[in-house]
Amino acid sequence: MTVFILIAAECLLPVSAGTYYVATNGVDAVGRGSEAEPFETIQYAIDKAESDSTIWVKPGVYDKGWATNRLSNGAVHTNRVSLTKGPEANRPQLFHRFGDMANTPEGLALDKDGNLYLSAINGVDPTYSGHIWKRCAKTGKWSVFAVTKADAKSGRSFPQGFCFGDDGHLYYAENQYFADRNYASTVRRIVIENGEPQRCETVVEHTMLPNGLRWRDGALYFSESFAHHGGQYGGGLYRIPAADLRADKPARLLDKDQMDKDPYCLAFVPTKLMSRNGIDPLDDKVHIYTAGPDGIDFDAAGNLYTGSFGDGRFWRLKALGGGKFGKPELLDDKTMVCCDGIIHDAKNDRILCTAAAQNAIYAWDVKKGAFELVWANGDNDG
Repeated sequence: MTVFILIAAECLLPVSAGTYYVATNGVDAVGRGSEAEPFETIQYAIDKAESDSTIWVKPGVYDKGWATNRLSNGAVHTNRVSLTKGPEANRPQLFHRFGDMANTPEGLALDKDGNLYLSAINGVDPTYSGHIWKRCAKTGKWSVFAVTKADAKSGRSFPQGFCFGDDGHLYYAENQYFADRNYASTVRRIVIENGEPQRCETVVEHTMLPNGLRWRDGALYFSESFAHHGGQYGGGLYRIPAADLRADKPARLLDKDQMDKDPYCLAFVPTKLMSRNGIDPLDDKVHIYTAGPDGIDFDAAGNLYTGSFGDGRFWRLKALGGGKFGKPELLDDKTMVCCDGIIHDAKNDRILCTAAAQNAIYAWDVKKGAFELVWANGDNDG
C-alpha cells in the first residue's frame, strides 16, 4: 500500500478522492477524516487509508498516535509537527550535550566501577579524530579517555561498538568500512593499567564491518553487519575465544563467501531487501539497506539476540552450552524497520532495542515473547 503523508500549512487544502485530514482537535471515528471533521491521530488515518491515499497533517504536536515508517512511501519531516508516543514515565530527558569534538556519538559501555564510556566515530565532521570519552561515576564529569589509533592507509579511526573484557581491557570495533570496504576493518583492544589506557592493538583482522560487541564466558562475541553469502545479503555473528585474541597473531576471519567454514562464525543472518520511498535497496549510495545484524546481547539464560539494521528483523540464537548456539530464529519482523544497538535489561529480563528509523526504543519481554514500546520521538532537525 502506498500512502503519502503531507504537512499542511494553515490554508485551504485541496479535497480529492482518497484524501484524509488529521488535526490536533480532530476525532478518531468512523465517518470522519475530511478537512471539516479530521482524524486526531496520524496512525488512525494510516490504518483507515486505502492504497494511493494522501493524508494531510495540520501543524501541531501529535503525541497520541505515531506513524510507523513501515510504509512503501510517506514520512513526516517538519519542525512544526512532533510525533511522540510511550508511557509518560519513559519520556527521555537530555543526559549530556557534546560539542564538536564528539559530533557523531556511537557506542556505549560501562566498566566494573560504573564509569560510562562513549565512542565517537565523528563522521559528521571528520576533522576531529575518532576517540572514546569517559564519564566518571563519582564526579559525573566527562573527559577524553583515549584517541583511537588511526589506520595506516586511511589515516582515520572509526571506533564503533565496544565492550570490556573479563581481563579489564576495552575491545572496540574499528570500522574502516567507512573508508575501505575491502576487509580493512579490525577489532582492537585498548590495554588498560591502573585505570589508564596504555596502548591500542589489533586482535581480530580481515573483517568487513564489525559492529556490536559483547564479552561472555571467556570469549568475545561480535556482529559483522555486511556479508554477501550464498546469494543473500546480510551479516554474521562471531565468537573469538580469549586465547585467540593475541596482538602478535590476531584472529583472522575468512572471506564472507567462506563463512560456513570459518571456525569463528556462529551464524549468517540474512537481510530481507525492502524498497523504501521508492529507493532501490541495492543502490550503492544507500547500501545500508542490505546490512545485517547490528547490536547483540544475551538474556539471563545465555541466549544470543540480534537485530538487523537493514530490515529491522529481530533474531535469537538459543544457547546449547560450551559456546555453541542453535540456528538463528526469527522472533519478529513487524515491529522495527531498522534495528541498531541492543542491550539486556537484567532487572526485568528484557532486550531493549533502538529502532533507528522510527526514533524509538522497544523492549522484547523474554518471558512473554513480545515487544512493547518504551518511547518514540518524532522526526526532528537533528
